[in-house]
Amino acid sequence: MIRVARPAMNTLFGIALPDDASHRARLAADEALLEADRLERSLSRFIERSDIGRINAAAGRAMVAIEPETLALLTEVVALVEAVDGAFDPTVGPLMNLWRGRSYPPDESEIADALSIVGIQGLVLDADSCQAGLLCEGMALDLGGVGKGYAVGRIADELRSLGVAEALVDGGTSSVLALGSHQAGIAEPGTPGEPFATVPLRDQAAAVSGVRGAGFAFEGRFYGHIVDPRTGWPSQGPRVAAVICPSPVTAEVLSTALLVAGQALLDRLPERFPDACAMLVCDGCAEPILSSGWPNATNSS
Repeated sequence: MIRVARPAMNTLFGIALPDDASHRARLAADEALLEADRLERSLSRFIERSDIGRINAAAGRAMVAIEPETLALLTEVVALVEAVDGAFDPTVGPLMNLWRGRSYPPDESEIADALSIVGIQGLVLDADSCQAGLLCEGMALDLGGVGKGYAVGRIADELRSLGVAEALVDGGTSSVLALGSHQAGIAEPGTPGEPFATVPLRDQAAAVSGVRGAGFAFEGRFYGHIVDPRTGWPSQGPRVAAVICPSPVTAEVLSTALLVAGQALLDRLPERFPDACAMLVCDGCAEPILSSGWPNATNSS
């Protein structure tokens, strides 16, 4: 296959096409990748004039007019937060700010202060006026755990509209969506080595999250960059989580939530997300833990 790529959202978005793809398909791939730039300008919390940047700046003071697309994404994310019992929460921003760049854990009082302004109930969405707001000053949305997946989906939609039926769209190494039938390797993010598995994807998305992409060790314990929004502490469960399902947004949310909630959420997937399957890699386990429906799985343990 051939691959075209474009940097955005602090990663490299790419589209892989069959090596015999037409010149028209290659031009379509270049055009579709512009979606990542557009969405970064709307969803990045690091851009002051983005929808998310303006919501955060007005936290505790005012509602903000946002694009209908942003409202629809936030509405979808709120439903997903409820479905994973809060193991993923886009209002985790204050906790991420607290833990980012540290070499030792913060005080319990600091964690408690940050937790007091974390919670999806503090995000207010008004569909009639297409506005959004945060109830408390200091609250902050962080769509880092879902924005790349959403961009991958929109890039794929753009490819379809331009007549491309066979492609593999990726948002760096954490999110991928197949148009048609393709193979994807599941490996630990940030760690070179052989994949844990190679799985078939047919018009499906896959997402992989890991706790060791960033973090620090302190007094014999590793503190990763995935923070549990319910406790305020970095996840201490599985090391890697991978999810396959039709939606790249759902796949990204679930892969993060599974690192936090572990097998308890994995066991509930068939009921809550019947079109999803997942794999957990845990320290001390001889083999990955697989949910029902995982490709080539023979059992769930």
